Parts: sequence; structure tokens; C-alpha cells
Amino acid sequence: MESELVGEVLPPTSSEKIGADLPLSVLLLAPDAEVSELQALADKDHVLDWYCDRGAGLVESAELANDVDVQVAVRRSRKRPPTWRPLLRQFGLPLPADSADESLAVLVVVRSTVTQQNRWVVYCFGGASRSMPTDLLDTRFGVVAALNRHAVGDGVDSWREVPVGVRRRRVVGDPTARVRRVSGEVRDVFRHRMDARADSASPLQGLRFDKVSDLLRSLSVRTNDELMRDVEGGRTLRFTTYLDSLDDFVVLADYLVDLRDRTDYKADWGWIDQIVPVETRAEADRVLREVVCRIGTSDEPAVDLVLPDWAAQNEHPVEAAPDRVAR
Repeated sequence: MESELVGEVLPPTSSEKIGADLPLSVLLLAPDAEVSELQALADKDHVLDWYCDRGAGLVESAELANDVDVQVAVRRSRKRPPTWRPLLRQFGLPLPADSADESLAVLVVVRSTVTQQNRWVVYCFGGASRSMPTDLLDTRFGVVAALNRHAVGDGVDSWREVPVGVRRRRVVGDPTARVRRVSGEVRDVFRHRMDARADSASPLQGLRFDKVSDLLRSLSVRTNDELMRDVEGGRTLRFTTYLDSLDDFVVLADYLVDLRDRTDYKADWGWIDQIVPVETRAEADRVLREVVCRIGTSDEPAVDLVLPDWAAQNEHPVEAAPDRVAR
């Protein structure tokens, strides 16, 4: 891969030009490190172009030099298409050819009829999940499905047989009520987001998560299912599994909808139902009406209520639980 700047001298920077705000990420080399050691950044997947300023502007150089004050290294990656693209093409999906000028995202939308009410399952590739409107989603799907798969253990089979020829290995799931990672919203004192990872399965208290006041956003658990070993659940459900054809998306969709519909998680994780995110204005209004009804009764029920300035924060409250109303 040849550089477009080979043999050219870059124009010197003019002090009269008005600069622009640039996002910077800055590192400091160790006192005994030499700049020439940065050449190790080049490998089989990356190409480095070097430029040195010896008084006449930046000129292409064969390597970085320890005696030059200003140098530039341009690191270029050899483009490799994501592994999901050839697989989806193999399934017959009409994907356009790979292009360096545009990114590609794919949605595979499948209707599940396993429950009384038909549900639509959307498989996302290439970052498509980030563009999905929140008001169209079941925002608890990932968390509940992940916890149910973890809680049910051997009570539910895998969604399919392990493919022939795949090396089998014994998979041991994490103990109940333990996680590998947790992301949430700390709601007491100074409100902030938290994300904690553990090297092994850990209880939530060990990761400084408060079940009473904090809002659970997502978590990662390890199950004993060979086809859903490490599962991350939040708004989306993420895991690695084997697919042989487009029909597998249909079978898997029914399996996942059934996981969402189960209640096994309540045995150890029922507390997550006490604070539930509200995604629509209509639901927020319903919560406020419930608050007014509870506070206005003569028997003065116990109500835990926090209402910040909505105009300033532009946020929704959370759904009222049977024994507490919380923001």
C-alpha cells in the first residue's frame, strides 16, 4: 500500500491561520524511551509512514529520528471486512460490495410467534443497534433475558445442537446472583454513572452496587450453555453463537422471546423490578398520577419520592413499584 504523500513536502504551518478545536489524547514517553522505538507500531496489519521536520517542512523519512524535534507517524490499517459480512452473504442476504467510502449496517428482522402476542426480534450488525429509536424497543429485554438464561441453568436446553465437528468443552456457569460486569446509575448523593468489571464472578455488593437506590443498566454473566456462554444484557442482548442459515434466526428469535417471557430471574434478581426506567412521556404522567393518589390518601403510606428539576435535566422518572415510588 503506497502513501499518497511519497516524495512530497508538506507545506509549513502558517501562524496566521486560525486553528480549530481538536480532540486530543496525549501520552508522555518514559525518560529512558527513545522515539525510534515507536517503529514497533508497524506490524502485519498496520503500515507506518514517517515524516520529519528538519527546517523545511515535513518530509518523508525512512524512520523516526531521535535528533529531530517534530516528527509525524501516520499509521494506516489494512482494511479487513467484519466477519459477519461474508457469513450473511453466504445466507443469501443482498449486501453491497465492501467500500472504503461508506460503512455498512444490517438489520435482520424476524417475527416470533412463540408467545400469545407476536413479537419482532431485530438482529443488528455493524453498529445498527445504536440507531434504533428507544421508544420502539423493549428496553428491559437484554437484562431480563440474560438473567433468565443464567438463573434457569440446566432447566432449559440450548437453542440448538452444537454443530458437528465443533470442539466440545465443559462449560461451568457462574454462581447465582454473581456477575462479571455491571453498569448502572448511582442515584443517591451525587448522581452519576458507574461501570465495574471483575476478573471473576462477584456479588454486586463487591462491585459497590446498591440494590436499594442504584438503577441497573446492564450486566454480564457466564452461563453453562455452550451456545450462550458469556451473555451481556442491557437494552440489547449480546452473545456469541453458531448460525448455519437464515432459518436459524427464526429458531433463535423464538428462543429469545421465550427467555424474555420467563420469570426465573425473580428468585435472586426480583429487586430490579423496584426501579424501572420510563421511556415515554405518557408513562411518566401515569407515575405522577400514582404519586398524587398515594400521597393524598388518609393512611399516609410510606413513599420514597425524589423529583429533580425536569426542565434542567430533561429526564423521565421511573415506574412506580408496588411498595415504593422513586425517581
